[in-house]
Amino acid sequence: MAESQWSDKLSVGDPGIDDEHKTLLDLVEKLRNATRSGQGRDEVGQVLDELVSYTVAHFAHEENYMCEIDYPDYPQHKAEHERLLAQVRDLQERFRLGSITITVSVSNFLSDWLFYHIAWQDKKLVTAINAARQ
Repeated sequence: MAESQWSDKLSVGDPGIDDEHKTLLDLVEKLRNATRSGQGRDEVGQVLDELVSYTVAHFAHEENYMCEIDYPDYPQHKAEHERLLAQVRDLQERFRLGSITITVSVSNFLSDWLFYHIAWQDKKLVTAINAARQ
């Protein structure tokens, strides 16, 4: 995926979740731009920290929805969240220690993961949320 841009086909139909997804994609794009433009480690680190923090909050929001509706796929969905967070926190820690640099390929991995997760997992979740609201 070349860019982390929102499109209507990514909409899950819940304005709040869609807005959070847009913010996540914007943060991935901000990270990509910081690495492309050669911004310093401090700037890239700040964007990475912001992305990790927002991701934690977004996943918690989704998981609260799942608990409220007794979502049957909760264990699998939560496990997917946990896997990505473990990977991103590992990147964050290795970046802090100076053992890696954040590259465009890292940003591409994050945007690809988000696009897949939104298109497959989150759309199923919102369908279940909407059904529970009726």
